Amino acid sequence: MGSVSDLSDMVSLNPQPLPPKALFSIMLAEEVVNHVSRLQDITDIAGQSSSPAQDYMARFVDDIELCPPYRKWPFPPPKRGETLFDPVDIVTMGVAFTHLAETVPDERLRGDIQGMGARLMEKGTARV
Repeated sequence: MGSVSDLSDMVSLNPQPLPPKALFSIMLAEEVVNHVSRLQDITDIAGQSSSPAQDYMARFVDDIELCPPYRKWPFPPPKRGETLFDPVDIVTMGVAFTHLAETVPDERLRGDIQGMGARLMEKGTARV
């Protein structure tokens, strides 16, 4: 094995950069909005009065701060209070939810998603 002496040689070993955490937060928000929209659509088609979408959103907002960081086995366990998402990531997710809510056609669900975004922004700013 030789050493890598040139920066272009190092880049050619792995040309794809790792995605930033902010982009991951936005993509997670998009997936949650898509999932909640599908839950609401299924509820509407089934003719049920209560939707599991509101419960799912409430659980997501309540549990987002409890998400432990992902670590492979040989590393030490996470420190007490360490979570996967920083306060800035939680605020970014809240802003993404607020903007993504405008893509939802159901007015009630749109208001719930905007409320979820506002709660996430409050939680993130409280931790800063």
